[in-house]
Amino acid sequence: MDSFSFLAGKSFLFIYLFLFVVVSLRSSATFWLGRYATYLLRKERSSSSPFAQKIQAWARSPRFEAGQRKVAKRGWPLITLCFFTIGVQSVILVGAGLARVKGWHFVAAAFPGWIGWALIYSTVGMVALATLWAAILGSVWAWVAIVACLIIGTCCIVWRRSRANSRKVQD
Repeated sequence: MDSFSFLAGKSFLFIYLFLFVVVSLRSSATFWLGRYATYLLRKERSSSSPFAQKIQAWARSPRFEAGQRKVAKRGWPLITLCFFTIGVQSVILVGAGLARVKGWHFVAAAFPGWIGWALIYSTVGMVALATLWAAILGSVWAWVAIVACLIIGTCCIVWRRSRANSRKVQD
């Protein structure tokens, strides 16, 4: 059974509003999860774990706090744009929470993204996604292409890191 089959036969407005509510609730929960994680990191109580103590010290450092203020002040366009990406949306939303972006700033930046995301997925987005999954699940060549992209991407990352390390050694 298709997970969105209950939307079949519904009006465009109903589907659009449903998807708008879904994306707004999901992204807000992800953002507030990041805010809560920052709260936990900054709590005065020290942990017994050495790793947790290092993380807490880092989260309380002036450099981290300066970075948080900079992202909170200037990073809001990323919140809007993340709704038009695939693969980094959750990272940016949690990052906005970790950067302690104010709640109303988050909503103001996310609102245009929610509108656009719901519009894309209530029109061509779901069809494109269903077509992509059908192609991937039914085609050996799609799997070959995915594996090839992963191998090429990994090779590029390794190559760039080795070049950066060789430059450090030369300096």
